[in-house]
Amino acid sequence: MIQMTFTTDPVSEDMDYDVPSEGDQEIISRLYHRINHHPESIESEEDEYFLTLNQLREKYSNYPTILNYMTMGYSILGLDDKVNELIFDTYNKFPQYLFAMTGVANIYLQEGKPEKTLEIFGNAKSLPEVYPDRNLFHVTEGRAFHHTIAFYYCIKGEVALAQNQLKLLESLSKMMEFKNDPFVRHIKLEILKIGLQPGQNGLAILKSMLGL
Repeated sequence: MIQMTFTTDPVSEDMDYDVPSEGDQEIISRLYHRINHHPESIESEEDEYFLTLNQLREKYSNYPTILNYMTMGYSILGLDDKVNELIFDTYNKFPQYLFAMTGVANIYLQEGKPEKTLEIFGNAKSLPEVYPDRNLFHVTEGRAFHHTIAFYYCIKGEVALAQNQLKLLESLSKMMEFKNDPFVRHIKLEILKIGLQPGQNGLAILKSMLGL
C-alpha cells in the first residue's frame, strides 16, 4: 500500500520554477478561486482573467501554473484547439509538471490511445510512483491525476478499478468543496457507458455506483 496525503495548503514541488512575489501569489490565488468556483464568470479572451495571466506570464516565464490556468480558461470557453496546443506546449517545456502530464494523457485517452497515457507517467498508476520523493500532494494534483487514471481504466473497460478511482476522486472533490464536479460527472458517465456495452451487467454497475 503506497501512502500519500492530500492537503489544501500550498505544497512545494521541489522544481526549479520561478517564485512569484507575495503580491503576485495573492493575485494567482484569486485567479485559482475564480476558475475553480466561478468559471461561468469568464466569458471571453478579453476578460481580466486572461489579461492578468498574460501579464504574469511575461514576468514569470518559468512558472507552469500560469499556463495551466490559461488552459483551464480556454477550456471554459470551449476553445479546444487552443487548449490542446497549450497543453502540449506546456508539457514540452515542463515535462515533469503534473497538470501538463495529465493534460497530454487525457488527450491520448480521448483519441483511444490508453497505452500512450501510461507512458506519460512512466507506467505509474499512483502519485508516489510518479514522484518517488514525495508523499504529500495538493488536492488539485490528486484530483487531476486520479481523474486521468479513472478515465484510463474506463477506456480499458476495467469497471472495478475505475470505480475505486472514482471513490477517491469523489473524496478529493469533497475536499475542494465542489458541489457538482465535472471530473466526477465525467467518470460516472464513462462507467455507465461500459455498463451499456454487450456482455456487461449495466444494472449491477449502476447499483454499485449508487451503493445499493
